[in-house]
Amino acid sequence: MHFLFFRAIKIPVFLIPVLIVGIVLGIMGYFYMSFHYSYRDTDAISWAVANKVIVVDAGHGGIDPGAVGPSGVLEKNINLAVAKRLCQYLSQGGAIVVMTREDDQCFSSKKKADLDARIALAEKHQADIFISIQGNAIQSSRWSGAQTFYHPGSEEGKKLAVSVQQEMVRILKNTKRQAQPHTGAYILRQLTMPTIVVEVGFISNPQEEKMLNDPQYQGKVAYAIYSGVVKYFSKE
Repeated sequence: MHFLFFRAIKIPVFLIPVLIVGIVLGIMGYFYMSFHYSYRDTDAISWAVANKVIVVDAGHGGIDPGAVGPSGVLEKNINLAVAKRLCQYLSQGGAIVVMTREDDQCFSSKKKADLDARIALAEKHQADIFISIQGNAIQSSRWSGAQTFYHPGSEEGKKLAVSVQQEMVRILKNTKRQAQPHTGAYILRQLTMPTIVVEVGFISNPQEEKMLNDPQYQGKVAYAIYSGVVKYFSKE
């Protein structure tokens, strides 16, 4: 005994474009809903950052370009772009945001003096947390992925770093890196409030350099950081 489960169906030629459009719209709808629901849970608890004093530090600036990508993209510009987007998200959530720089400048031509001025700014405003936006770069172009660092002596810094890193993994979907302790960063050693350094990606990787220079991707990175901050404060 034979059972016929499928039967060939002849589709009129004039209906093929309609079907193609329907399939494309269905795919677009799927990705839209995936994007929407991945963001909705953060929006629901955005109240957690209300009235929190948050310092957002765009690394480098002025005469200090930071790393330079294979195509000439400057790290300082990427840092500032992401920092500005992060500032927008945090402000919309009700946070009191202090930026260490809002344009292409630095506090001093001497590195330590520049960092000390950023630290003093955070202490002056009695910041609840400090977020430094940086780019990563090494000689090899094979490495990629955003990563968050904290000082091993700060338990709250670790919690903040883990929360931000988890959201970058979830939202960016292009890194599996984990938050790591770091003792080499001067800012991490000197600040007393929970402090993290967010390396938004490897500017030395040509593909990641291109993504980091894209305003849409910059916004996505900023939102991932914001989402991590919101979830950190929601657990207080």
